[in-house]
Amino acid sequence: MSSGTEDRTVWVGHIDGFNIDAIYEPDSPDMAEQARVAYFQGIGDIPILSGKVIRWENLVKKRLDSNEWRWAVHLAETTISTAATGQELECELVRALMNLGRGYAIRHYAKREKLATHDVNTAGLPFGFKFILRQYLSDQGLLAAPDSDERLRWILRVVPDSKDEIAYRRVGYIQTFIHSMAYDVLGADGPQSLDKEATRKLLSLARLRYSLEEIRFKSFSDIANLYGLYRKAREAVAADDGCSNRISGKFIRNWPLRHLHPLTELFPYTFRHALDRGISHIASGAGLDRINAVNELALVHTEILLMRKSARSRRMQEFLSDK
Repeated sequence: MSSGTEDRTVWVGHIDGFNIDAIYEPDSPDMAEQARVAYFQGIGDIPILSGKVIRWENLVKKRLDSNEWRWAVHLAETTISTAATGQELECELVRALMNLGRGYAIRHYAKREKLATHDVNTAGLPFGFKFILRQYLSDQGLLAAPDSDERLRWILRVVPDSKDEIAYRRVGYIQTFIHSMAYDVLGADGPQSLDKEATRKLLSLARLRYSLEEIRFKSFSDIANLYGLYRKAREAVAADDGCSNRISGKFIRNWPLRHLHPLTELFPYTFRHALDRGISHIASGAGLDRINAVNELALVHTEILLMRKSARSRRMQEFLSDK
């Protein structure tokens, strides 16, 4: 055997049992993790609103990939215009946060209230709730009431103008309107004669409609004002010891408290924290910086990415468990 052959034999013998491809593999698990940690360490702490920062270690703990963070920042950058300053910048950030959170809140609301998807989607349309309410009145035979069309047009015109009333109170006007129609058509026991489940769904859809309407914010001050209205409403209910409702045959004290929250209460945590920081930031009199605004929006986008990744993982586990 030639010396060259002997050299190759000895060399192959030394690496026997090792994966030679691993020597040239740049993305082995350990190296990939080191690169991920180094990337976020290089970014450092991320400044956000209200003088807060997000530590880079927190992004690492969330198992966020560097590409996911870059994509989240890209989405935020393309949403907040580079020329926006002052109130315009604030309006763009608030609108972006609302647009991203609204869909999640609607889905959670529909699940909690046991509402069909098509009904929820219809209620969110400009004239959708008018159609739903008219259909309900027709199904319950209430369009036989005197001047029903005129009264329907009046209630749909007046209630949206009640800007200082929270959605829960505005739904109360719809309920009073239905009861007045029921008394006219069905007599003294009119409201008790209505289909309870159909009425419950109708009022739930009404609350969704007006809840969506009241979160058309243009500033963090708008959000703070709405939160203030709900806080006062909860305080008033909590102070009324006799305020209870009969639910499924049982009296539940302070039942309205469960409904005295804006739709933003159903936004994911990251969204709500961003809104709270924005309110504090503006209340302090500090100006809004575009970098901080972009970072806030990027954090929300990362939350969306992580939620979707978690959902895909759950679906995969369910799929494999069914095998």
